[in-house]
Amino acid sequence: MNEGVKVERLKTVSTQLKIQLMEYSAPCLTISGAGWNFSTLNPWRVLKNGQICFTSDVENAADEIGGLASLDIRSIEVLKIDGVNDLIIRFSDGAAMHVTSMGEGEEWVLNLSDNFTWVEVR
Repeated sequence: MNEGVKVERLKTVSTQLKIQLMEYSAPCLTISGAGWNFSTLNPWRVLKNGQICFTSDVENAADEIGGLASLDIRSIEVLKIDGVNDLIIRFSDGAAMHVTSMGEGEEWVLNLSDNFTWVEVR
């Protein structure tokens, strides 16, 4: 992170969530499984080993996202970065999806089976 950027961890869910559905039809990303779901209209990027693999902006993002559907989710983190809540989804192969909240009207919704719901709207 850049010096001077304030990062606060708001919530971490360590779990093993099985993905049953993962689809992207720009700008909507949906990931869900038994008893849980996540959806967003926000931009996102997938990283592995510190390198960007692909982003929501690439032409074949819907095809690329399908490659993650066979993985499990190991953790979900909600981070407050300079006053904006971002979400990081960590997959079983070491990849991570970073969902950013950059502008007005962007949102994400996370519903977990433990009755935890987070709605992020800017």
